[in-house]
Amino acid sequence: MPTPEDIARQETREVLVSLRDALGQPPLPVGMRLCVEGVMDLLGEQDVAKRAASRDRLDAMVAELDGRTDL
Repeated sequence: MPTPEDIARQETREVLVSLRDALGQPPLPVGMRLCVEGVMDLLGEQDVAKRAASRDRLDAMVAELDGRTDL
């Protein structure tokens, strides 16, 4: 059975897809979509340690998308 967090995440994703479609925008590349979903998870996390770990993962994902190698 899905948790309330899973349901909220799915509903948020559906809203963002509807907004994108309404604006006539193309779908996001997979890497960018994963970053957006990671940010949504980060904003919803209450545990400070988990937030820090999530932030670090997002930084690595964005660095990879951006082409940074100075990590």
